Amino acid sequence: MNRVKSLRTEKGLTQQKLSMDIHVSQQYVSKIENGTSFLTEDIILRLSKYFHVSIAYLLGVTDDRLSEMLKDNKDPDLKKWVEFYYKLNKENQDTVSALSEYFIQTQRKKAEEKE
Repeated sequence: MNRVKSLRTEKGLTQQKLSMDIHVSQQYVSKIENGTSFLTEDIILRLSKYFHVSIAYLLGVTDDRLSEMLKDNKDPDLKKWVEFYYKLNKENQDTVSALSEYFIQTQRKKAEEKE
């Protein structure tokens, strides 16, 4: 399966939604997924940023999704959580972000109460 299609369906996106988000036509997304159109450098960068994957992963050069910056980080938990987060659709990413903010605020309040 095409990596773009795989990433899109994994996030529960339609071709139309992806095309609107990266500012191309739905027909262009369809052609990319069907292999009848080539990715331009600009579109490769947009897709890599949009899906938070390395360019090498997007192009099928590697099966490692993480960007070079994250690969250099030695914390395996960070890598795991980043991979989990970016496999979520936008709605669930927003929920995780909101919960994280809540936990951080709660943690700060508890720390302040101890002082």
